[in-house]
Amino acid sequence: MEWEAAVTLAWRGRSWTIHHHSQRIFLTIPGWRVLVDDAARLAAPTGLAQQAAEWPACVWRLAEAPNLAHPHIVFPGRFLQGRSAEGQAACLVATVVSPDERDVFLLFGTASPIDFFVNGQPVKLTIPVESSPFFTNRIYCTESFRLRRGENTLLAVSQPPEEGAWYVSAALLGSDGRMMSDLQFEPGPER
Repeated sequence: MEWEAAVTLAWRGRSWTIHHHSQRIFLTIPGWRVLVDDAARLAAPTGLAQQAAEWPACVWRLAEAPNLAHPHIVFPGRFLQGRSAEGQAACLVATVVSPDERDVFLLFGTASPIDFFVNGQPVKLTIPVESSPFFTNRIYCTESFRLRRGENTLLAVSQPPEEGAWYVSAALLGSDGRMMSDLQFEPGPER
């Protein structure tokens, strides 16, 4: 999403017009329910999405964002509750509400092994993306998959990286590669 404005200032018979075009507002998934637990328990994600309503929410707070072009990033290590990351995994769940059935891609950034599932079906990962104006580290894209009309459950299972920060950030792109502003998410952004 982008916006532009033309502001005209008139003073003492003269006027100045300034044109401004915004940076792209990055529509990352704004909220996830997060559980960090034993990796063996999270290896088979069947049934985990139904439990997610009880997990803590990690929701993008606009007041905490450096700017609106900054993607929402989840750091699963913050949910370790004093435990070591060794032998742990994170399960992240978001509900995506689509106004219609459509084909989409998932663009995501992470430094660690990750698997995605949509409505219980695995999503195939592809090779890293060469560049993206949205992420600064490792960027990947999935193969195309279909969102159904109404609620869709997106589930990610992430392992901690061997070194560096444990993070996940993701955005849904239309089949044409453009961001979609008509999707809704639960947990959602602050209103």
